[in-house]
Amino acid sequence: MSDLEKRLAEFTALMLAKFNAPKVLAKQGATSVTIDGNIDRMDPEMVYAHYREEISERIGAFTREEKAGEDVDVANMAFLDWCCHRPAPKESSEEARP
Repeated sequence: MSDLEKRLAEFTALMLAKFNAPKVLAKQGATSVTIDGNIDRMDPEMVYAHYREEISERIGAFTREEKAGEDVDVANMAFLDWCCHRPAPKESSEEARP
């Protein structure tokens, strides 16, 4: 595995952790798309507004650690914004198997 692949795997794990974190459940409730995975229920305008907020927080970050954390938040919001503008993926026969 290349260094790029290792870093992408680490970044993916950090992004998924943000979506599944207990603090998300406490903050947003059990109906949050970050908890139940129902991306189709997201309001694209609210996603975009939150995306802009995360970008502002990233710009205001000072330390390396703050910047790294905000990078994950910005990437998550970019991903959700991307999802809001794409059709849902089709299930392949491989994925449909139990």
